[in-house]
Amino acid sequence: MLDKRSLALLNIINSQCIGSGYKVFALTEFEQEMPIYFGVQLAELIHCINGLAERDYISVKYIDGEQVCLCLLPKGRFVFENRIDVEIEKKHNIKSYFTTCFLASFLGGFIGMAISLMVFKIFGGI
Repeated sequence: MLDKRSLALLNIINSQCIGSGYKVFALTEFEQEMPIYFGVQLAELIHCINGLAERDYISVKYIDGEQVCLCLLPKGRFVFENRIDVEIEKKHNIKSYFTTCFLASFLGGFIGMAISLMVFKIFGGI
């Protein structure tokens, strides 16, 4: 399982690697595109890149202090395809939950009204 920093980095790589070939990136480019709340520095960025390479999400041809040459592997692309499917399923579930709650509350209100009318008819009002 990827941590949030590595997932954010993989998202940046996925958005920039269109084809299946290697691409050269400046490490400062990754630093600028990473969300600010992670507070990523160069050493942490290199650590994340090495971690993604060890887990076969990306393939690194070379990495130096300023640049990295890498490409996204199928496992890395699958992470985002799977996330899109999960998000679509969540939206569908939210709509389903809303419909179920609406119908259940409507039915509960109707049954409550019917019971109160029956009680009112039986006891003849107050």
